[in-house]
Amino acid sequence: MLMNSYIKLLATLLLVSFLGCASANNTNNKSSNEDKANSTIRVTNLHNYIKSIPRLTFTGGEVINTAVNTFTGNKYPLYVLDGVQIGTSYAELVSLLDRNQYVTVEFLKISKATVQYGEAGKNGVIVITTG
Repeated sequence: MLMNSYIKLLATLLLVSFLGCASANNTNNKSSNEDKANSTIRVTNLHNYIKSIPRLTFTGGEVINTAVNTFTGNKYPLYVLDGVQIGTSYAELVSLLDRNQYVTVEFLKISKATVQYGEAGKNGVIVITTG
């Protein structure tokens, strides 16, 4: 009986680890960083802001969404600048921005991103509005 409980616990831990979640069935346990990732915030340093969003990281100068489970290797979020889909290249996005201007940034997680942007939003969407 104890062995069955141990196996169930181990299976749950493996599932949670695989999904990258803190809890397999607790969706109410959000950190302030996760809440921040779904709100619009004025920023002057886009790079630092993106680094502060959970599950987004820089690799080789590009942003990847570590929450995306894919075998194709495509984990790049879509960038939308002032309502126009720019693509998935962070370098291209930055080349279109004036480093001294203020921007409003919103990160749309996968579920919301796919509703609004379809297949293009499957890895999340970073919406940027210049002001």
